[in-house]
Order: sequence, then structure tokens, then C-alpha cells
Amino acid sequence: MVKKNVIPQSKKFSLDIRKRVWPSAEEMPGHPPEIWRKDHVGNSMNFQEYLNPACNHGWEIVYVKPIEAGGADEIANMRAQNLRVNYPNLDN
Repeated sequence: MVKKNVIPQSKKFSLDIRKRVWPSAEEMPGHPPEIWRKDHVGNSMNFQEYLNPACNHGWEIVYVKPIEAGGADEIANMRAQNLRVNYPNLDN
């Protein structure tokens, strides 16, 4: 049974990697880009809410092309994405 509001530990990336992937998301006009961005489907994200399932602005790092499908484990193949894209049933 999968617990609600639990993100797999394998999803954790270092602060250095997070800072390097963060610019892959779109800037939000009127908001500081080092804190606020939008993912590829328009969901807002807050840098400080990395892997926070209790926040609507929580985010994770995903591979554009999954490793299992031959994608590279490198920054160019990673992007920032709101947690609710892969975990739509997270409680608030």
C-alpha cells in the first residue's frame, strides 16, 4: 500500500543539482525567478518547496526521457515539475 503524501526517497537530488535544474522551468512575470517558476504545463512552483507534498507549489526533478527508456542521467535531460503532475491526489 502506498502512503499518501510520501514521495519516494529516490527522488531526492542535491541542492547543487536542484539549482542547476531550476532554470529549466519558465519564469513567472512579477515574481523572483530564483524562488518562483512554472513547469511545462503551467503549474507554479516555489524553490523552497522541493519535494513538499503539503504545498500546492511543491516540485520535483524528473527526466525528460526516462533512464529506463535510454535517457541520460544528466542535467540536460532533467526538468523541474510540480509534484501534482505525477501525484495528483496529494492532500493539502
